[in-house]
Amino acid sequence: MSTDLSWDTLIARARAEPASRTALCEGLFGLGEAAWSLDLDPGTIRFEAAGKPSACAPVQIIGTHDPVTGSWLWGWDHPSVPAPLRRAAGRLRALGAQRGITALTARQMPATDDEAWTWTALAALLDGAEGAYSAPTGRARVFLVFGPVTLGP
Repeated sequence: MSTDLSWDTLIARARAEPASRTALCEGLFGLGEAAWSLDLDPGTIRFEAAGKPSACAPVQIIGTHDPVTGSWLWGWDHPSVPAPLRRAAGRLRALGAQRGITALTARQMPATDDEAWTWTALAALLDGAEGAYSAPTGRARVFLVFGPVTLGP
């Protein structure tokens, strides 16, 4: 994916392309209602929904959003995110540095849920992800993208 496109074009593509892939995942393995588990050592996420095959995929952590405080913490500098799972978020940081977009280069900042989804969709587009997901982790939510999915029994 070329990052030479205008910012508005990148955002429009980010909102359209990964969204259709995520919808496909909903049909295949019930992404929206599936229970999820994250294994940071191999860098995978697993989804399991009743009546659907389980799914496992490589994962990248984009960031965390706390809706109570309205704060966002990027995965590229999150203390709980192992270095191999920071690649996709790091691509956004590099894009932000190249274009002078502070929202992509500031470690932590105020953000809305919509902004968190936009950044996650942009990361999915730039990283060639199969889908995007927002997982509850207590009060905050972790925003992530995942790669090729392996379906199980």
